[in-house]
Amino acid sequence: MTGSMTISPAENGMAVMRRSCHRCGAPLEVFAPAAEFRAWLERRKPIHEAMPSLTADEREQCISGTCAACWAWLFGSDDDDE
Repeated sequence: MTGSMTISPAENGMAVMRRSCHRCGAPLEVFAPAAEFRAWLERRKPIHEAMPSLTADEREQCISGTCAACWAWLFGSDDDDE
């Protein structure tokens, strides 16, 4: 499933995005309110405004398909600046 993303309905007005990390292949799942996914996918708002319930790592997984561990490996972490 590397490279492909699916978004499916979940319970209680939520939706789940599933894909694999494009670098390591780890399965990724991000749950958010369905309305937030719609706002982002319809490009009504930037992802940080459309999906405020997500962490920065979860938003990055939606955008690039990169897991947090691979993102840190590729670009370093905020802790590296100290």
